[in-house]
This record gives sequence, C-alpha cells and structure tokens, in this order.
Amino acid sequence: MFSFHITEDLMAVIVRDVTETRRYEDSLRSALQERETLIREVHHRVKNNLQIISSLLNLQKPYIRDSEDIRIFEESQTRIKSMAMIHESLYQSESLSEINIKSYLSRLVTELLSTYGASGVVPELEVDEVGLDIEVAVPLALIVNELVTNSLKYALPGGRGQIRIGFRELDGIYLMEYRDTGPGLPDDFNSGGSDSLGMTLVRALVGQLEGELETFTDGGAVFRITFPSGDR
Repeated sequence: MFSFHITEDLMAVIVRDVTETRRYEDSLRSALQERETLIREVHHRVKNNLQIISSLLNLQKPYIRDSEDIRIFEESQTRIKSMAMIHESLYQSESLSEINIKSYLSRLVTELLSTYGASGVVPELEVDEVGLDIEVAVPLALIVNELVTNSLKYALPGGRGQIRIGFRELDGIYLMEYRDTGPGLPDDFNSGGSDSLGMTLVRALVGQLEGELETFTDGGAVFRITFPSGDR
C-alpha cells in the first residue's frame, strides 16, 4: 500500500493485490524444497547401492582361492567405498552439490589406513577448505585412493612411514601434491612402462579432470597434479 496527499484535505491511497505474487513465491519455495529432498534421497540411495555392491563382493571373497584375485577384489572394494563416501558426504551436507574436500580426504585416508592395518603410517594433510562439485570430487577421490593404496602396498609395505597430501587453489588452478617416504619411483615410471591398473586409472582420471600429472622422486614418490578450477 502506498499513500500521498493530493491537497491538504485530500489523500490518495494506492493498493496493490500481491496475492498472486505470494502464491507464486510459496509455490517456488515448495518446489525448491521438493528438489532438495529429491537430490538428498538420490545421494542416499546411490550410497546405499554402492555399499550393497561392496557387501556382495565381500560375500564372494571367501570362495576365491587365488591370492591375486582376492587382492583385486579388495582394491575394487576400496574404490567403491571411496565413491560411496562422496555420496554420503553430499547427503549430509547443506549444499547437496559441493563437498568439503578437506574433511572428505581426511576421512578417506583414515579409512584406507584402517582397511590395510597401517597404523604405523602417519598421514599429513595440508588441504584448503575448498568446496568441489561431484564431477570433480569423484575422480579426485579415486586418484587419492589409488595413490594411498599404492604407497601402502609397495612403498611402505612394513606399515611404517608417512604420506603427505596437499591441495589448494591458486589463480584458477587446483594443485594436489601427494608424497610418501618410500624408496621412490622406478626408473621407467614416467614412460608408463611400470603402470599397474591403479596407475592406469590415475592417468585416465587426471585426463578426465583435463589436468596434468607430474611424477618424480624426492625423498620418496611424488605425484603432482594440476587441473583447472573453472567449469569443465
């Protein structure tokens, strides 16, 4: 409502019916709440389905006799768990579209150390408080999963040592650096001559992020990954 004086004794009053506007706003608010509920439910169901797949693999494992096949099964389970944790984090977050990579990587590394019984390996994370959408978070999570697994299996087989993970954003570029305190990389590593399935996955996932991978030895194996932080 808006009013003003025409003369000293005469006032004009303008009234606007905002009923339809309020109805539209209420309808829009309701639609957004329904969308949020639906997205949250989708993340919850995806997480549950991935956990079911992991459980099925676990049920199958006792029937496998070959130790190499068991190892492959276990590595597949860790990959599935890392993706399930992404959806669990999104389900529990307020935004539903971004995951706090610092808290996620901390959980992931803790889970992997527990899975491999590597209580003597000390993790050190220097990760910025960065929110990543699922298209970036999933491949990044799988990369970290492979690098940590590789260190625990080959570089730190005695269950002692240190792994370091750094992640930050600088001038539109994300930089992740992973290090361990093992013996370093084999001489033919950069040529791809020693690539396992895990490293093949790492290279493919870096490509999915439109990034670059640099590997070298400096007091242990070093993996440095850079990729654009803008829209893909």
